[in-house]
Amino acid sequence: MRIKLLILIIFIPFSLCGQELITNENVVLKRGIYKNFEEFKYNKPSIKLNFKVVEEIEKFGKDNYEHISYLLIVDSLVNVGYVYGLCDGENIYVRENIGLEEYSFRSFKLKENTRFEVLGFVGLYSTFNTVGKGNGGLGIIHSTIKAIAVKKMYSFAIDITSGEVIGISKGNVKDALRADKILYKEYKDAIWEDTLTIESMKNYLVRYSNIHIIDGIVK
Repeated sequence: MRIKLLILIIFIPFSLCGQELITNENVVLKRGIYKNFEEFKYNKPSIKLNFKVVEEIEKFGKDNYEHISYLLIVDSLVNVGYVYGLCDGENIYVRENIGLEEYSFRSFKLKENTRFEVLGFVGLYSTFNTVGKGNGGLGIIHSTIKAIAVKKMYSFAIDITSGEVIGISKGNVKDALRADKILYKEYKDAIWEDTLTIESMKNYLVRYSNIHIIDGIVK
């Protein structure tokens, strides 16, 4: 009897995690606004407002390339404080400066026309792009400070295990792949051959995510 009870106790948490993680292949996305990373991770938005998201085109680079970000439009804005992201039932969006608070001087509180970025991939490493002014590092995302630098596109990944946001770079992606010897070696070869692009680096994170998340359980 004690053995059966122990098995049941061990099984339930993993079963629940499999059902609730946003990375679960069969997850039914819940519409709402996430106050923090944990709500995003477990598909449990706690803020229920009547809202919609609308596309806004941002220009970046000397040749005025276009990037689509999303503005939050709400019928009745209430004071909900800091928000992490939102889901419209189909796509997941995160705050444009999520994980980059030290680089932004804007308020983090939810307000009309708050800008969000859509996640291009949801997995162990969830990826998104944002446009901002910077000096070659992470940059100042939509800062009110005037910058000489032309706006640039920045790519990031959210570690679903820890909530850490990493910039997509050769070094960061290399560190993320260390646990997978095969992918890690392939990636190091690509660095040596100088064939990596931002998109190919993101693809390595997607491959890693697909290999190391099974039935929604983070390995």
